[in-house]
Amino acid sequence: MKKVGLFGGTFDPPHKGHLKLSQTVLNTLNLDEIWFIPTFNPPHKKGAVATPEQRLTMLNKLLEDDQRLKVSTIEYELKGKSYTYETVKRLCKEYPNTMFYFIIGGDMVEYLPKWYK
Repeated sequence: MKKVGLFGGTFDPPHKGHLKLSQTVLNTLNLDEIWFIPTFNPPHKKGAVATPEQRLTMLNKLLEDDQRLKVSTIEYELKGKSYTYETVKRLCKEYPNTMFYFIIGGDMVEYLPKWYK
């Protein structure tokens, strides 16, 4: 079974801290890949500085040197507000032979109890 970390966020902007965290998790948990999932319209944050397209471009640039780090545009395809619960549910259905590991940044830990489902 493939082991994939899911790292969602606004990534406004994506930075080396995101890269370092993902590489640490990848190696510590012996994952095959990490999929960065930039949110199109974050329900918990107001007024992103960069547009969704700019954030996607910056994220692709940041990850281009590590083939194990990929960008998923699943939340861009849905447009609107992005809810992690719905995204993970959809990914589990689309990739039944994949074990997903949820990665969250420290800045979101206190908000987790307020998330949708």
